[in-house]
Amino acid sequence: MMNDDQDSVFNKDLLQQQLSNYAGLVENVLKPQLLIAEQAANRIRQEIRDYQELGQLLQQLNMTDTTATSTTTTMVDLGYQTIFCQASKSSGRMLLVHVGMGFHVELTISEAQAFVLKRIQYLQNTRLHPQQRNMDEIQEHITSATDLLLQLQQEITRNSQRNDNTTNGLGQ
Repeated sequence: MMNDDQDSVFNKDLLQQQLSNYAGLVENVLKPQLLIAEQAANRIRQEIRDYQELGQLLQQLNMTDTTATSTTTTMVDLGYQTIFCQASKSSGRMLLVHVGMGFHVELTISEAQAFVLKRIQYLQNTRLHPQQRNMDEIQEHITSATDLLLQLQQEITRNSQRNDNTTNGLGQ
């Protein structure tokens, strides 16, 4: 049979082990999951910004009165907004728009504008919002685990103080 001193050491060791387990869960599982989810959300946000920029460019093109004989000149991003080149298009009424999975479709400016609006709405509703919910859920898990760690630490401190008081009381 265990006496009170052995029982308190056992409880302290058990609580310390639980504290380490939960700290490992937060640091090795939850925080990396949150980082991955944040990176995915940032990629989606960047794609939304790219489509918004395309929408603004299409609006500018729509406002200019281009005829079949006029030439439209613009700067085209060749890669991650670091390399640009000047591009000229003889007919400003039809455009090739990347619609996903490597496919490009020839659309009028107004069709391209409608596509951009639908694509932004799709990205926000079906990709960004679920990703944001996932990030919120992971953050809630981190908060819960952190609260539990704090409670365990407080319990260890209380038990340690109780043991110190008991030991000091017996020694006098």
